[in-house]
Amino acid sequence: MSTIFGLYNTDQRPVDISDAECVQKAMQHWVPDDKGMYIDGEIMLGQLMLHNTPESFHEKLPYVNDNKIITADCRLDNREEILSRLEEFQHITVNTPDSVLILFLYQKFGSECVQYLEGDFVFVIYDRIESTVFAARDRIGVKPFYYYKEEDFFVFASEKKGILSLGKVNKEINEKFVYQIMAEIEPELEETFHKHIYSLLPAHTLTVTNNNFRKSSYWKLELPPLLNLKKEADYIDAFRAEMARAVKCRLRTVFPVAVELSGGLDSSGITGLAAKLIADKDKLFGFSNVMPVNESGEKEYADEEKFIDEVIQFNGISNSVKITGSNWKNFLEPHELTLAVHSGVEAYSAWWQEPLRKAMADRGIRVTLSGFPGDEAITNNGSFYFHDFIREGKYIDFLKVALEKKQYSILLKKIISKVLPDPVLDIVRKSKSVNFKRNNFLLDLDLESDLVKEFQSKQPHHPDSYKDFIARRVTRPHSAFRMQSETCFSIRHRLEPRYPLADTRLLSFFLSLPSALIGHPQMNRYMFRRSMEGLMPENVRWRVDKKGAPLIYFWRENRMFAGDFFQWADKRHKSASNDILKKMDIQKLIDGYDPGNPGNYYSGIFKPSRPFEIELLLYYFSNV
Repeated sequence: MSTIFGLYNTDQRPVDISDAECVQKAMQHWVPDDKGMYIDGEIMLGQLMLHNTPESFHEKLPYVNDNKIITADCRLDNREEILSRLEEFQHITVNTPDSVLILFLYQKFGSECVQYLEGDFVFVIYDRIESTVFAARDRIGVKPFYYYKEEDFFVFASEKKGILSLGKVNKEINEKFVYQIMAEIEPELEETFHKHIYSLLPAHTLTVTNNNFRKSSYWKLELPPLLNLKKEADYIDAFRAEMARAVKCRLRTVFPVAVELSGGLDSSGITGLAAKLIADKDKLFGFSNVMPVNESGEKEYADEEKFIDEVIQFNGISNSVKITGSNWKNFLEPHELTLAVHSGVEAYSAWWQEPLRKAMADRGIRVTLSGFPGDEAITNNGSFYFHDFIREGKYIDFLKVALEKKQYSILLKKIISKVLPDPVLDIVRKSKSVNFKRNNFLLDLDLESDLVKEFQSKQPHHPDSYKDFIARRVTRPHSAFRMQSETCFSIRHRLEPRYPLADTRLLSFFLSLPSALIGHPQMNRYMFRRSMEGLMPENVRWRVDKKGAPLIYFWRENRMFAGDFFQWADKRHKSASNDILKKMDIQKLIDGYDPGNPGNYYSGIFKPSRPFEIELLLYYFSNV
């Protein structure tokens, strides 16, 4: 994990050294292992290095070759394949850093080089001959990339703070983005809290010249051809091999590795595979959030500690770290931290992992393996799997399962979709109930407001195809919002989060499986459970009763801070002069934090319903 930044004066003015130093200073809020900055005329490229992979110790960025300069934050997972494509470059070796491989791919294939890259990456290449900036972001959106453009200059950075450090940048707040968060509408991934700062979309490239600015998509998670193997055991073996590959390539580091172990299926499977694959098991750590015990030796809420212990013991892992509290001094600490990390408010905040990150950093760990986004795809419960029987020509099977599940409306919709012409179907799909109104956090939304209409247009519909649903779900904005937030939080502790279940080759393989194996009439997550045999205890592999979430003790702390929050929220709202705050229903925030409200309890656990991002908006706008 590293961070990158840069400035390009499209009017060909030389870069002001004070601007370059300003951006670098803002980005250097953590302690990098190395740093570099290239300035030549109208271009400045910079990088702050975190050594992690073996090859990164030979890496010096920005790197210059043949009038092309690259800065990058990258981990390539298909190095052997790339090396075979670069055989004509004799000084390329097995120790060549990932960033240099990308530059030589660009020299050979131009902008098409991104088609040959697998892994997590963001990079920028400047061609001095063509006076062209070329940037690309990985397919799922793990590595963040923010940019800002005026007529005469273009600036980018891994974090917005680098861009905002320049006085000439327009720092206007994006009110549409703010209102979408307040109404619990998922913002567009390209937009940010600042109106003129954008996020490059995952699987997109960006080309900037003195008279052109072009964005282009280079990949989409398409449905592959149906895989046809002889028997079920062959599918299970093949899926397990793909899972092992996805984990193995994310173990590439010379430092200890952490697994975020919750006791659930996803993290337990990753832990089991990592324990089998890692060369030195003493370098594998399990990190978990569990409830503390009281003076009587009891826990206020049931958690997953029993299953966590079983997974650790089963895999012979000697390093298990359990966090039982955040040690926040007050309830505003995570708010202050989030605003500092994101330079404002974003659609997702990874604040709740901060205690884990601190404990990882204390032990010299630089890689943490996460089970996200398992629920989005690989370990989705498969409720709609039988929809794809129609695509596979299994009409009788579809009819049988639909009747067993009493999905009569689905049968009617399928018939209608075959009878009605497409223009009529489009009208039906777009139509919404005129009586619908979102239970939002805004006071002045009527049924005709643009926000309500936008929310209605984004309501998920019953999928025509389960695999289409999965492909959309794993690439929706929420996934990238979360991963890029975790990346920004992690770099403060010299950590790099990695996501085996977001591996695009694994996702493509999963979508090639027969629907009857993705979903199963008797058991959800069937394929994942079958393939994880021998990697976790049997009672964990087949359990369907997960009790607590990874942030379980935070709910206890929120309950303790409830009184302070009531007073703070009420005071901030009463003294509000900001128009945005005046539209906020503070009482709904208070109700969502109230331990006396039965609606805030789930299975006996106090679970506040208020969104953290709404609190952030209240905190931000009452301080500006």
